[in-house]
Amino acid sequence: LPAGAPLAQPLPTRPQIGDTTRALLQLQASGASAGPRLPILGDQASLSYARYLESFTHPIPEFLDTSVRKQVTGDGNGE
Repeated sequence: LPAGAPLAQPLPTRPQIGDTTRALLQLQASGASAGPRLPILGDQASLSYARYLESFTHPIPEFLDTSVRKQVTGDGNGE
């Protein structure tokens, strides 16, 4: 190469599928970007805790009913 000629830079590697998701999950797990804890005060806390306790009074169904259609026709509107 002549003196002063720019050297070829290697092309940056493209992110692999899932790299961004893994990075975001790692950031979430580390807590590095977590905001300050905010308390729930008074009536809001009482009502929230009451809803939480009330949720245990209902049995968990073995299967959930669904309204999702099993087949889609070719007319494009999903009916």
